[in-house]
Amino acid sequence: MVLPRAMVVRVEQRATPEEEYAERARRTEARLAAVLRGARAIPFYAERFPASPADADLAALPILTRRSVEELARSVRVRLPEGADYASGFSSGSTGNRVEFLFDRAHEQGRMAARIRYLWMHGWRPQHRAAWLIGLLPGSHDGTLSRARYLLGARFFSHIEDFAAQAAWLRELDPRWLYSMPSNLEALLPILEAEGLRLPRLRRIFCGGEVLDESIRAAARRVLGVEIAENYGTTEAFLGFECPKRSLHVNAEHVVVEIVDEAG
Repeated sequence: MVLPRAMVVRVEQRATPEEEYAERARRTEARLAAVLRGARAIPFYAERFPASPADADLAALPILTRRSVEELARSVRVRLPEGADYASGFSSGSTGNRVEFLFDRAHEQGRMAARIRYLWMHGWRPQHRAAWLIGLLPGSHDGTLSRARYLLGARFFSHIEDFAAQAAWLRELDPRWLYSMPSNLEALLPILEAEGLRLPRLRRIFCGGEVLDESIRAAARRVLGVEIAENYGTTEAFLGFECPKRSLHVNAEHVVVEIVDEAG
């Protein structure tokens, strides 16, 4: 007997929470194994690793000081063929000591995919009008992002411009989404409040790169009537993000996070 098309039902068997956790753990270990294989090909790590470190043995990973990051970058360049396609970024964190990080194309693609997922779960879509108040230095990660062709509705403005100019730009653009850094929002929101400016179409603010104080969240609600969705991104990687339920999630497809003290 052939069932009519309308009567065909697709039945899916969902994994149990335990099975899902086991599968995530398996994938994480597989990614870590691949990272360790790649690291052993870099002189900096080859000198520090045991001959064959266990794939899941995070204790075998040396703790990187800011000075050793510089040595690592030099070591990576030694094995890169001439004309190799890689990107670089600089970070000083809260120390004021500027160091360089090198990235290949796969790393950049993974970081961008994680950021897109974070935006998407909050309702953002590429064609929506979005204001990005970020750094636009040529060669920087955000500078490269500003040239992304798939961000159809995105408009970019440098966060180092005068705050009054930023406010005027936002008023004219009236975006649905706003992306910036906490320190920039802290300076910008009082200007918007003093001018009595509310952005009618704004749905949510995205921010990362710095610590987000609760006072900034409160100011965003008071001045613009929207919530802030935070992410934890660094020059090195996109580490985690906040979902619509205000829970923080590790970007497990891209990074492995381990909390350690100064001794490892």
